[in-house]
Amino acid sequence: MTQNEMAVDSLGLNRRLTLALTNPAIPQEFANPDRLDNKARVAFLHVAEAIGKIRLFDTDVDPRLDGTLPIPMALVAVQEATREAQSLLRDLEELKDRMDTQKVSDDPLKQESSQIYANEAAIQIMERRLALVAVREATEEAYYAADNDSEMLQRLQKALEYDLGVNEKLDERLSGEIQLLLPVRQTNLLNNWFALLREPYRLMAQKWWFFEEDRWLSAKSIHGQ
Repeated sequence: MTQNEMAVDSLGLNRRLTLALTNPAIPQEFANPDRLDNKARVAFLHVAEAIGKIRLFDTDVDPRLDGTLPIPMALVAVQEATREAQSLLRDLEELKDRMDTQKVSDDPLKQESSQIYANEAAIQIMERRLALVAVREATEEAYYAADNDSEMLQRLQKALEYDLGVNEKLDERLSGEIQLLLPVRQTNLLNNWFALLREPYRLMAQKWWFFEEDRWLSAKSIHGQ
C-alpha cells in the first residue's frame, strides 16, 4: 500500500460504502421510487455519497461493493441531495443571523458560545457541500452509463438539471458569505481534500470556489484575520 493509499484509507471510504450498502433501511426490491419512506430515501443518498467519494478520491475499492447506481436509486439520491442543498442554504442564513447577533452582544459568554458554534457550523457546512459534490458525481455517472432512454432516465435528467440550479445558487451564497466559513481555513480540511483528489478532479478543483486561495485571503483581509 502506497503512502497516498494509506492516507485515503484514513477517510474510511470503503467502510462508509459498506455501511451505506448494508443499511437495513434499503429495500431489497423496489419499483416505484415515489413510494419509498424517508429512511430509505436517505439511505440511497448515503450510498450515492459513498460511491461518489470513492470516485473523487484516489482509493481502491472492493469490486464486490463497487458499481454504478441503478437509475431509480440515482433519481432518489439526487432528489434528496437537492433537499439537502436547500437545507444547507437555510442553515447558512441561520449562521449568518447568529453571528450578526453576536456582534451586538456585550455578554462575553454568549460571544464565546456563538464563536464555538460558528466554528463547528462552518466545518459542517463545508463537509456537507463536499458530500453534495460526491452525490452529484455518482448520480451523473448513473445517468451517462444508462443504455436506454426510459421514462425513469428522463426523470433523472430533469432532477439533475434542477439540482444543478440549486447548487449554483448554493455556491453563490456560500462564496458570498465566505467570511462565515473562515474557521475552516484554520484547519487542514481543504488542503487534505485537495491533496487526496484523483485526476481529473484535482485539475477541476482548481476552479471550485472553496479551493481558490485568493477568495480566502481576500475574506481574511476584509475581516482582519
